[in-house]
Amino acid sequence: MGDVMDYLVIALIFIYGILLAKARRIVKEGSVFFLNKGKRMVARELETLARQDSRFKVYNRKAVKRYRIDHLVVLNDKVFVIRTENCKGEITGDIHSTYWIGNGNKRFKNPVAQNADLCRIMSRKFNRPAVNIVVFTGDSSPPHLPGVVKLDSLTGYIKCQALRFTA
Repeated sequence: MGDVMDYLVIALIFIYGILLAKARRIVKEGSVFFLNKGKRMVARELETLARQDSRFKVYNRKAVKRYRIDHLVVLNDKVFVIRTENCKGEITGDIHSTYWIGNGNKRFKNPVAQNADLCRIMSRKFNRPAVNIVVFTGDSSPPHLPGVVKLDSLTGYIKCQALRFTA
């Protein structure tokens, strides 16, 4: 009888682990709760935008093919693909740089170039132009480049871009 109970307990623990893993995967997709601090701040800002204007549809942590998009804002005639960077200090780099420098001397891949691939995919998927946006949260000074914004100017930038090139 003891051996049967041991196997039953092991089976229940195994089943519990599988159910827990499935529940986490379901909750993680699109959930603001599972985002890091910078991404949570951006998600809240975008949700405010969506509440102010129902034309904006906001998706956080969107998985497309093998990519994970931080934030996606869909409008009737365009889609905004938003990458969040949470850095400190002055950020140096340009559109053509392979790497940017931030957080002192920390090197990281060019977020504008990384997001450009996602923009091409989303443009094809939604059959409309995609706007590449990299938003910096935290105490940073990002380079002055098109589509690179600080959190406090994100919604204004999106609204401005939403008005551009509309038919």
